Amino acid sequence: PDRVREDLLAITDTLLKNPKIDRVAAAMGSSPTRYSFVRPMNSGGNHYGELIVDCKDFKTMNAAIREIRPQLRAAYPDAYIRFRNYNFSISTSHTVEVVFQGPDPEVLRDLAHQAEAIMRGSKYADAYSVQNNWQPKGKSLVTNYVQTDALRSGLNRENVANALLAATDGLPVGIISDQDKKVIIQMQVRNEDGSKIQNISTIPVWSTLNLHVTADDFRGLLSGISTVEELESRLTNSIPLSTVNSDIHLEWEEDYIFRKNGQRTIEAECDPDPDLEEATPKKVEADIREAIEAIELPLGYSMSWEGEGSSSATAAGSIIGLFPLAFLFILIIMLLLFNSWKQVLVVVFCLPFILVGIVPALLLLGKPFTFIAILGAMGLVGMMIKNGIVLIDEINRLRNEDRLPAYDAVVNATVSRTSPVIMASLTTILGMAPLVPDPMYGSMAVCIMSGLAMGTLIILVFLPILYSTIFKVQKTEK
Repeated sequence: PDRVREDLLAITDTLLKNPKIDRVAAAMGSSPTRYSFVRPMNSGGNHYGELIVDCKDFKTMNAAIREIRPQLRAAYPDAYIRFRNYNFSISTSHTVEVVFQGPDPEVLRDLAHQAEAIMRGSKYADAYSVQNNWQPKGKSLVTNYVQTDALRSGLNRENVANALLAATDGLPVGIISDQDKKVIIQMQVRNEDGSKIQNISTIPVWSTLNLHVTADDFRGLLSGISTVEELESRLTNSIPLSTVNSDIHLEWEEDYIFRKNGQRTIEAECDPDPDLEEATPKKVEADIREAIEAIELPLGYSMSWEGEGSSSATAAGSIIGLFPLAFLFILIIMLLLFNSWKQVLVVVFCLPFILVGIVPALLLLGKPFTFIAILGAMGLVGMMIKNGIVLIDEINRLRNEDRLPAYDAVVNATVSRTSPVIMASLTTILGMAPLVPDPMYGSMAVCIMSGLAMGTLIILVFLPILYSTIFKVQKTEK
């Protein structure tokens, strides 16, 4: 713990010397105090430290990471130093994860090591980031408890466990409040000079069975037959640990074993190489999938893929899965409004053409089609349908109420709706413009802006043509 604390302070000083970094918050064993909860929850521990680094903007942050990453990894070769951007994916710690489940921890570790070796061999994976989510094994004192000797001495297993805990880390005996914090009171058994007990077999074991005072004890004190010191010695009498144990030895064991759905679970994890531009989670997974799925699994063990791809697919699936139902309701509403399947189809046939605006804009600006962009595209469909309904409803009004010929109704409706449609699209485009540089919502903004720009032309140019074609509108019609 002291080494981790010293390294955190040193790393904090190093980070603050970088002009690209504004603020740094550090904590040992957990995340620093924060107001943003968009982060994975780590298991913590006295071997773990976390720093929140704040930069002016996303571009500056990426530049700072490229400078600091090799510097810190070279300065602290014994530590595992990892950078992670805050995002909406809080269920996974790495972008590529392979999950193994089964009953035996040793077999799970072996399967994870095989997967880690494959990940390190991938040209797209960052070899430094390869690890598993289990912590190193911890040391544990194991005693061979002799029950007959313990019963003869008035002891039980709990007494032995408490004695070992008091002689090592400390036995929790209470809690006191320190302002807004709770401080645990621990009782520690030490030698007379305050040093730790080195010979484990001499650790004193006491029992609460002896903590009672009889009437004879009081009479003895009053008559002077016994003294308070003698009574105290009898009540606090203890015996050495070796009396109730035949052997005490040190073993290595798993400190933390993660479970999922009741089964022991280990994750082999990695990230794409940050220095390789074409490295993405998808390419890493595609590069290692065949080799990892070829790992022979013993009977009773299973393997699955997790990480960013799985989380994105789950999130997108939950949204897209309900889209057909929502679109069905939209069709029913339009059918009730127009009372004509042909007019409904005129609006629907215009929707795919918004991709002509979305795809080139995303490619030109280098924006990915993320989950947020999918939400933007779904909202764009609603805007397109609204504009289409406004135009067709105006055509129907001119034909039914003003008794204009079909050709004149289409032309006049298009001219009269041009200003409202353009102004509605323009205000939305301008409202989305500030989000374009944003690393999270930029793809959604580009999607909506380019889709609306192309959608305006589709509604004002293509829809009237399509309407005239389907309903066979002629210029000479009276």
